[in-house]
Amino acid sequence: MIISDNRASGDGVDVLTDVDFALFSDTIFTLPTVPATPSIPTTPPAAPVIKNLTFKGGKKADGLIGGKGNDYLNGGLGNDRLTGGDGQDTFAFSSKLSPKNVDWLVDFKHSDDTIRLSKAIFSKLKKGILSEDAFCIGAKAHHKSDRIIFNEKTGALSYDADGSDTKYAAVKFAQLNPKTLLNADDFLIA
Repeated sequence: MIISDNRASGDGVDVLTDVDFALFSDTIFTLPTVPATPSIPTTPPAAPVIKNLTFKGGKKADGLIGGKGNDYLNGGLGNDRLTGGDGQDTFAFSSKLSPKNVDWLVDFKHSDDTIRLSKAIFSKLKKGILSEDAFCIGAKAHHKSDRIIFNEKTGALSYDADGSDTKYAAVKFAQLNPKTLLNADDFLIA
């Protein structure tokens, strides 16, 4: 793991690369002086509560796990496993679509969470909340206006640039649990 801290005070944004596992905290623990005959504490110190995390995966398969706050998870490239945890989480998609770049949204909740789609990648969608005409539940697009297709039987979430599956084939970009409650207002295009 490589951590780049851009400010001497420790405040600000840190950049992490090549991370296999990480646990973050804004709490500083001061360790006591060790006595000549050390004793083992009977209870460990309480773990800090971590909220409002931002994660971006790399080029390979990543496992990103949010905390109790409103987390932002972007898997980047690769087939990633994204878990938001509690809170109002955002699952972001801003990398080129391909069968080698399908993220699993482990715990997406319609009542709390948002799927954010990059306008640069999902170019046939209008910015803002996804229109109901551009959202379809089923195995494939039913109308030329359908762009985001959710197969609630399998949990596959796909993008069809022309709504016809002829000129542009639908591309699966995410996997949700089958029968997940999902509709157009769960998507933000930015």
